[in-house]
Amino acid sequence: MATQDLLIPKSTVSFSVYPAAALPSSYKNVKVLGIIDDTTARALGLSVQEKHVNVYPSLPAGTPDDPTAYMYVRIQHPSGEFEILGLPWIRESTIVSMNFETLYAKISQVKPDDYEHILALLAANGYDHVELSAKPL
Repeated sequence: MATQDLLIPKSTVSFSVYPAAALPSSYKNVKVLGIIDDTTARALGLSVQEKHVNVYPSLPAGTPDDPTAYMYVRIQHPSGEFEILGLPWIRESTIVSMNFETLYAKISQVKPDDYEHILALLAANGYDHVELSAKPL
């Protein structure tokens, strides 16, 4: 699967990049705003040629030595900042979708003493955004 197929507009993702010396090594919970060409990247403020010179030495062999030969992704950080990255700069194997859902579960015959135990079990498995409420039977 191609990198741009994993970066779906309006999705939230985390990933790392090759040029860690020129960019942050990882991007956490960034929103994908769109896949764009080099002309649009320049119009949005990315100095394509300057950035390419800085990141190219750390890219995998076979990456075109021409910043106009590949596509870019525009992202928004959780802080609200925008950034544009070349698709070849992203380590495809590290792209993880961070889209979340809410799960509703019904557990019958629970005693009030069980609440803390259930919360502890969920927290021990990484689920720490939990709300419990009870309805009498």
